[in-house]
Amino acid sequence: MKTILKEGIAVNCRTEEEAKELLAILDKDGYVWSSGRSLKKTKWDYREKTCYGLYLPCIQGEVVYGLMGDFGGYKIISFSDWKKSLQPTISEHLIRSNKTIIKLSNGKVGTANCLPANKFNVGVGAVIAVAKAYGVDLKEVVKLTEKKEPTKADTFTDKNGRKYHVVKQEKYEVGDKVKIVDLEELKNSFCCNPDGFMDKWADKIMTIEKICDGYFRTREDRKDEHGSWAWYPDMIAGKVIYDEPELFYAKDIVGKWAVNTEFLDKNKKYKILYTTDKSVLVQREEGGEYCFTLKDAFGETWQLV
Repeated sequence: MKTILKEGIAVNCRTEEEAKELLAILDKDGYVWSSGRSLKKTKWDYREKTCYGLYLPCIQGEVVYGLMGDFGGYKIISFSDWKKSLQPTISEHLIRSNKTIIKLSNGKVGTANCLPANKFNVGVGAVIAVAKAYGVDLKEVVKLTEKKEPTKADTFTDKNGRKYHVVKQEKYEVGDKVKIVDLEELKNSFCCNPDGFMDKWADKIMTIEKICDGYFRTREDRKDEHGSWAWYPDMIAGKVIYDEPELFYAKDIVGKWAVNTEFLDKNKKYKILYTTDKSVLVQREEGGEYCFTLKDAFGETWQLV
């Protein structure tokens, strides 16, 4: 069925190679020139300004070409954007007993079954089902999953200067801080958004807010302009384990008490009154308020009590 070139859309091909690829795809799907001839010739006459679209009033499968200005009333898109639109997306993710089912927008379906004797792993099932739906060789899936697991030797530093390591978990819980895989690995995930809208979260530390069937929702991307994302197990490098006690200036611990292990009186409690991105304000048990700059706070060891 001729649906890959939509009515009112004109595709701009900035190179003749793009034009050849576009017309080859359309020709394979049964499109022809408005003259009725095959699309063997590119007719890339206007070079980088050449556009291709459906003949209007719409006659199914007939293509015309011309300058951008010739396509008044059309929406002009680049060849790369048009090609991305051909990629089917996941329309439905179902869990049925020991079976995972993935349905794509183009109607293709992938399923993954677990033998009764084995433990059902929803994350693995989702990866296999997606691979089958997209027609990916399962041997390639195995290669992607055979990655070195992070160990404590792999030490990182967060934006606040705190050192941490990442440990892969079989199970994550609400409230766990996790690190998203790097950009290359994220793009290789079968469930990654094909338009790159998830790319900015690569290598970021996220907080699990909800556990769903086979994937997680996180707090940090809740207000993302493209909506909250579904994070599958293969997108998560592991749980973030800090090597140092949590510093007391975090905004979510205002009102709690802390001690400083570098002070002479290590047991003296300080109440956290207020925090900003630049300073913190604490109050001693016996009264008296003290303000530390963020730089000073980094040089001291605080622990919650």
